Amino acid sequence: MEKLTGDKTDSIFLEKEIGKESKFQGAVFEAIKYTIQGPDQCAYPREVVQHHGGCCIAAALPDGRFLMVRQYRFAVQQELLEFPAGKIEKGEDPAVCAQRELEEEGGYLAASVKEMGYVYPTCGYSTEKIFLYYADQLKRTAQHLDEGEHVKVEYLTLSEILQLIEEGQIHDAKTIILAYKIKTMREKGCRCSE
Repeated sequence: MEKLTGDKTDSIFLEKEIGKESKFQGAVFEAIKYTIQGPDQCAYPREVVQHHGGCCIAAALPDGRFLMVRQYRFAVQQELLEFPAGKIEKGEDPAVCAQRELEEEGGYLAASVKEMGYVYPTCGYSTEKIFLYYADQLKRTAQHLDEGEHVKVEYLTLSEILQLIEEGQIHDAKTIILAYKIKTMREKGCRCSE
């Protein structure tokens, strides 16, 4: 039987944990310095950010436009245009998180939500897993931004989003990946909301 990518127990490159030391424990993540034994039986350091994960949701309005949010991201010191997204609370279902973030940031509830897979945005040093969703059949409610959160809602068609990506105007990886997943689904003639 062929091995599947992502198998955590069976790899010729398997690295085994032989030591660990927590370096930082914050509200969002924990930084851990591991010592691992590589496939060559030698010991190596690995620094890992342990993260509960996140979600990203592309919400389509009846007119075909998608809800997006523009916000300043302090970590990269710039304003980014993104699909609504957020951190999964410990033990929270990712789909619930996605719907919560859509309402908090965008002011809409979705009657239909479809899972579109997941991505590891920085697998070289973080366990963060971002779950991707598509939503439609939206009902307008109101934004419920977190304290200190400041966003501007914008509405763009998929073509406009893809054009901005191609022009180098959208840099957020989860948004780029989700936009192309939706494009692929539509090209295959699939309704993303099924």
